[in-house]
Amino acid sequence: MTLTNGATSVAQRLLDDAGLIDAFQLLLPAEQAGFWKPDPRAYAYALSRCGVQAAEAMLVSVHPWDTDGARRAGLSAAWINRAGIGYPSYFRAPSVEVESLIGLVDRLS
Repeated sequence: MTLTNGATSVAQRLLDDAGLIDAFQLLLPAEQAGFWKPDPRAYAYALSRCGVQAAEAMLVSVHPWDTDGARRAGLSAAWINRAGIGYPSYFRAPSVEVESLIGLVDRLS
């Protein structure tokens, strides 16, 4: 599942271009929740749509603000550090920090 503050058509195109679209059952716009990320209610909406509890879910993001929002909402969060920069200390730390999706798969295997 994806949860985006942007248009789901953009997420769909990006995932399709990467050959990953078939791995996703839902592409959710935060707008449907009535709250934008990083509001905890946006993540709660996504969790309810998936039928899982926060402790059972992990957000994967390249955005520190989104990673922080998910952590504040009780989810695990993986931060994809594509730029190789330090994670902002004023945000809650990610559960996992990796440089790529492949790195995340390796880390979680």
